Amino acid sequence: VGIFPLSGFIAADGEEMRDGAVMAIDEINEMGGLLGRQLEYIEIDDVNSQTDEITTAFNRAVDVEEPDVVVSGYHLATGPEFDIVANAERLYYNVNTQKAWTDRYQSDPDKYWGIFQCDPNEEWYGGGFALWLDQMLEQGTIDLSELGKTAAILAGDDPYDAFIAQSFEEKAKELGWDILSKESLTVVNV
Repeated sequence: VGIFPLSGFIAADGEEMRDGAVMAIDEINEMGGLLGRQLEYIEIDDVNSQTDEITTAFNRAVDVEEPDVVVSGYHLATGPEFDIVANAERLYYNVNTQKAWTDRYQSDPDKYWGIFQCDPNEEWYGGGFALWLDQMLEQGTIDLSELGKTAAILAGDDPYDAFIAQSFEEKAKELGWDILSKESLTVVNV
């Protein structure tokens, strides 16, 4: 079962996430399937990817569709899906990037044994970007001779964006960068 926001305000992202999952399933099936069995794709729309919609979609997936595997992209209000799939003992592949979720999986591996996060969490977005930027400067790929190792941070005011900004700031300072300013913006106003 693929669960994606396909009809709400982030439908464009949901369609891309769905298309990627369907492409992978098609490729697996073209190569003979998984252990000789063809994979069947069942789609569930979680509309705007809010907590109540996520809960409804994941409960439908495990209670009605009864899949072996659930896949999804990111959700705007994640949380309930992890316990729903863990309690149903289903495999779950997702790209929710929040460190809070990787901390959750690691806190109870016996419960969350079947949950696989397919991308790094957001601490690598901020800290990783600071490392990349520093390497580009050190290699001479970018020239900041007039500015030196200085940066300004603009971040959304939600927890996700704030954590990325915080991890960037911490790693940049560790690498010897000066943070000249740090501004928080309401995401819908950006």
